[in-house]
Amino acid sequence: MFSDKEYGVMLDLETLGVDDDALITQIGAVVFDLKTGETFQKFNQNLDFIKTDDEFFNLYNHCLDVRKMDILERISNLDFIIEDIVENKCKNLCEKFKIEKGTLNFWLNSNSNLDILLEHLETKNNIDEYELMNQFSEFLIKSSNELSSDLKIWGNGISFDIVKVKRKLAKHDIKYPISFYNERDVRTILELASLK
Repeated sequence: MFSDKEYGVMLDLETLGVDDDALITQIGAVVFDLKTGETFQKFNQNLDFIKTDDEFFNLYNHCLDVRKMDILERISNLDFIIEDIVENKCKNLCEKFKIEKGTLNFWLNSNSNLDILLEHLETKNNIDEYELMNQFSEFLIKSSNELSSDLKIWGNGISFDIVKVKRKLAKHDIKYPISFYNERDVRTILELASLK
């Protein structure tokens, strides 16, 4: 007999790079029923940048300076600003955490994105990378147990959210509690739907 419920976890990450080992700055996830759209448990946790590395304080100050700039001045000088941050002002930090120019461009090119980045950089919740990943693993295990379900996990892109989470969990020797055959990609589904 088939279950009338089909549980999944929708995953969304914020990062400072696109590399598999890029720093994950926020994990958002919600358990849902694929058949009904009903939502259940939620997870939303930010990394504490300063606990991760106190050099992030310098990046925060440079981002504050950028935020104070006139938007037209910022846009016209954005390439130079980003180059200066990555190659000079925060070079060691950017190399250590694989912070990429293209991702900084995304964060710095609009006030709304920059405000979100500043908010993330201001987070003081005492959660470093290990604790962020451990809490997320525990969330997945608890959700699966509470629903008595083998959860499917949905991410954006076959090489982004899920791959990064798996890499970080492995780095910290934390269990990834979802079977590889339960990994799903939202972008592929959306593209197929748009072609139909």
